[in-house]
Amino acid sequence: MPRDSNTTTATPGPIRVAKRNAKRNASDETLHFDFPGSDIVLRSYDSHDFRVLKIYIVICSPVLQRVIQSVSNTSGVPNGEKQEPLPVVELLENKTILYSLLTFIFPVTPVLPSTTEKIMELLSVAQKYQMDSVITHIRGAIARQDPPFLRPESALHVYFLAQQYELRQEAVQAARVTLRLSMTIEDLGDKLEFAGPTGAYCHELWKYHQQVRTDLRSGVLEFRNSGLPHDVEVMR
Repeated sequence: MPRDSNTTTATPGPIRVAKRNAKRNASDETLHFDFPGSDIVLRSYDSHDFRVLKIYIVICSPVLQRVIQSVSNTSGVPNGEKQEPLPVVELLENKTILYSLLTFIFPVTPVLPSTTEKIMELLSVAQKYQMDSVITHIRGAIARQDPPFLRPESALHVYFLAQQYELRQEAVQAARVTLRLSMTIEDLGDKLEFAGPTGAYCHELWKYHQQVRTDLRSGVLEFRNSGLPHDVEVMR
């Protein structure tokens, strides 16, 4: 498909595609996003258009603000090419992730993706576009999930994903939950089946576990050597 001169591709980032939620995202119609008064089109890499108000986007993302400004400053189209009625910004995210992201930007009901993998991808996309307030909004929705997003049985998988997507806060939170797990190969079993550099991730996690144990032992020894605080002795 020929690109119009007012069509711009955003800063490159990782493209990851997962299965769509059959219930929530059964068809393209359920991903329809045509905001009243739209003045720009965000196009997913799989060619799904979202017509939106650019003011919401530029307020949330300094990265997309620069991209949108470059589109707005472009005038005219090559001879023989059809001009889009609205400026178009082509993004490297699939339509499901982009739709979910927009629900956390615009005043509509926010929709989290249906899988752990897609939720982490959504966070990584918001981080890539430097959408600090949106990341906070997404994390708030994650924190309200029932059952909880982070559980002992899923903590290692979330930790691997967080490391892969460079999500520091999620990696630290997941690492803390893994303290309840045994770190032996026998006990981890199929939890190590992950399409990424699990060796490096596991080594870092093992060092974290060792540091926690060292700090705990140091704290216990310090407590034993110093005895009970004076106010506690008085209470006895």
